[in-house]
Amino acid sequence: MEFPCPNQKPKEQKRNIMAGSKETPRQKMIGLMYLVLMAMLALNVSKDILESFVQVNTSLEASAAITGLKNEQLYSSFEMSKQYDQVRVTEYYNKAVEAKDQSSELVVFLEDLKKQLIMETEGVSAEIADTLQLKNVNKKDNYDVTTHIMIGQSEDGSAGISKELREKIERYRDDLIQLLPEEDRESANIGLVLEGARKDGLDYNWEMNTFYHTTLAAAVVNLTKLQNDVKNAEYEIVSKLYSKVDAVDIPFDTIAPKVVAPTSYVLLGEDYQADVFLAAFNKTKDPKIT
Repeated sequence: MEFPCPNQKPKEQKRNIMAGSKETPRQKMIGLMYLVLMAMLALNVSKDILESFVQVNTSLEASAAITGLKNEQLYSSFEMSKQYDQVRVTEYYNKAVEAKDQSSELVVFLEDLKKQLIMETEGVSAEIADTLQLKNVNKKDNYDVTTHIMIGQSEDGSAGISKELREKIERYRDDLIQLLPEEDRESANIGLVLEGARKDGLDYNWEMNTFYHTTLAAAVVNLTKLQNDVKNAEYEIVSKLYSKVDAVDIPFDTIAPKVVAPTSYVLLGEDYQADVFLAAFNKTKDPKIT
C-alpha cells in the first residue's frame, strides 16, 4: 500500500518518480538514507509519548462522563418543568430530546470507529476490541491501519472514513444550531470547528492533519476528544433550550384583580368586608384538585 509523502505535493511526487533515472548515485543514496531515517523514527516512537496518549485519553473519557451526567440532570429538570406546564415546555423539551438523540448517534459512531481501529491494528475480534482499553493495546505506535482506514488510497482523505466522519460532524453541528430560537443561534458556542493546518509549506485539510500517518494511540485520543466535544455541544444547546422555561417557579402569564369575602352574603345593617388584591396566574396550566 502506498501513501503520499507529507513533504511533497502530488505533482512533485510524480515528477520525482519519473525523474528517478536522472538522479546521481549520491542523490539516490541520500534519498534512501532519508527514507531509512524516517522509518526508524516512525518505528521508535517514545514509550513515554505513547503513555501520555493513554493518560490524555483516560482524562478525556472521564470528562465526557461528567458532561454526560450534567446533560442527564438537565433532561430530568426538563421533565419536572414539563409536569408543571406541558403547553409551555413541551416545544423546548422535544427539541432537547432531539439534541440528545443526535448526540448519542454520533457518539456511538465515534466509539465504533475506535473499536474498528483497535480491532484491525491488534488483529482481534470485535468482541475483544469492545472491551480492550487503550492502555492494554500492544500496537499503540502502529500508524498503517489508521492511515488505511481513515485516509485510504487518497491524497485528501476522501477515500477513507475520515471524510464521512467530517460530514457527520458538520451536519450534526448545523442541525443542533437549528434547534435553537433564531435569536440564540449566534451566541451559541458549540465548537466542533474542523480546521486543517499548514505543515512544511503545505496545506493539509482536517482529515489529513488529524489521521494521516497518525499512530493508533493518537487517533483514539482524537476520536475520544470528538466524543467529549459532542457532549459539550449537547450541553450548550440543551441548557439554552432549558433557559426558555422556568425550572422552579410556575411561570405566570396573567394578572387580574380579585375580591375574596369571608361570606357570600351580607345581613341588613352589617358592614361588608372583603380582601381586594391582584392575583397572578397561568392560563395554560391545568391544575389537578383533589
